[in-house]
Amino acid sequence: MLTKAKWILRTLVVGAALLLLVVAMLAWPVPTWRTGETLLPMLVYAPQAAASAKADRFWVDADAACGTGQRRDPDDCLALLSLALAKNITLVGISTVFGNAPVTETDAVMRALVQEIGLRGARPLPVFRGCAAIAPDCQNHGGSLEAQDALIAALQVGALDVVALGPLTNIAAVIAREPTLAKRITRVVAVMLPATVPWMMIDSP
Repeated sequence: MLTKAKWILRTLVVGAALLLLVVAMLAWPVPTWRTGETLLPMLVYAPQAAASAKADRFWVDADAACGTGQRRDPDDCLALLSLALAKNITLVGISTVFGNAPVTETDAVMRALVQEIGLRGARPLPVFRGCAAIAPDCQNHGGSLEAQDALIAALQVGALDVVALGPLTNIAAVIAREPTLAKRITRVVAVMLPATVPWMMIDSP
């Protein structure tokens, strides 16, 4: 018969073994969840292209909706404020797009924000109204061509880094209209929807 001390020792040994097993299971890499969802990397980045890129001309494409509702996040407005006040880049233009809110609201918010930024000493920034719907319907909604035409004109002048804070509809429409200009988009820094990919840098072909 086991004594009380032996029972305690055996319990401690079994408990330690189980603890090590649990730790090992948690540390084991899982390429795919049981649901079939594949884990995505937190960052997709091409260092060679980034190293050779001249990050001096930027275009912002956003669905800013800060201040229009309790559940509408302020990320676009904070990002634009940071970029507009940065000393080492040149913001060439800003386009608006539907997403966090209808384009009528995101466009109004962006113009109000740009006006506020101007009061803080930043140079005036042009704002162009963009797509109000998904790509197939983009051409049929008022104001969408304004952003596309402006982005095309900016790309014809020279290469751009595009910061896409909303749906990529405006950018996709521009590339569909003028495929040769895709090479002038140095890179696209995009905010992605899945929680596992908070943002992604995509280098153009």
